[in-house]
Formats: sequence, structure tokens, C-alpha cells
Amino acid sequence: MSREHVAHNHPANETYTQLHSTVPKIAAGFVAWFVLMAWLFFDRQSLVALPLAFITVLFLVAGLCFSASFLVWFRHRPGYDSHPSEVPFRDWITGKFAVWGSQQSAGQAATEILLPMAAAAFGITVMGLIYTISGSMIGSGMVS
Repeated sequence: MSREHVAHNHPANETYTQLHSTVPKIAAGFVAWFVLMAWLFFDRQSLVALPLAFITVLFLVAGLCFSASFLVWFRHRPGYDSHPSEVPFRDWITGKFAVWGSQQSAGQAATEILLPMAAAAFGITVMGLIYTISGSMIGSGMVS
């Protein structure tokens, strides 16, 4: 008798056509992080406040447009498109994701979607830290 498990009902064999609801939430978190770090690190002079305000409004409008389009889709989606219960994120990420008539790992798809926003959020944080550290070193006379 074999002790190997049969994986026919394993989530890795599932192919999903929709993003998990956690992925847009993570994306919104990265965008909020980006805006917060921009205000926190670069709001030093009155000349910078206006461009930061425009960037914040730009991200706010983009987020509101995305949210509005999602709500319209959610309210008017066909009955066959809804699932009785959402799959846990852990199961979704181990499955496959349908892309342009093909399939790829759902984890890889989520990474490709979130990577630009994560890079921008981490990048503005690192640039802000460098800006703050170099400004404090120049202000204290450590660097001439």
C-alpha cells in the first residue's frame, strides 16, 4: 500500500480566472504607503507641498475610479460568475491563474501585478531615508 497522497482535490490543481480579493487590498496598501512616505520624507519646504498635493489627488482619483469600476462590476456580474464562498488566499496563491488563454502560477501572477507598486513604495522609502540622513549630516557639519 502506498503512502503517497492523491492530489486531485489539491488547490494547486485549480485554475482561477479572477484575482483574489486580497491582491487589490495589498495594492491599495502599497499606494497608500507611497503617498505617506512622499509626504513624510519630502514635505520640507513650501515649494514641495503643491506637487505632493497634486500627486496625492492623482492617486486618490485613480483609486476612486478603480473602486467605482469594481463596484459596478460587482453589482452587475452574471450569476455564473460568482462563487458561493471565496477561496482562502493560501489556496488561491498555490493554484493556477488563467492569463490570455494560458495559465501561470497564481503566486507569479500576483507578484507581477504587485511588483511595480511595491518597488515604488520601497523606492520612495529608501530615497526618503537617504535624503533625510544626508540632510542631517550636512546640517550637522559632518560633511563639508
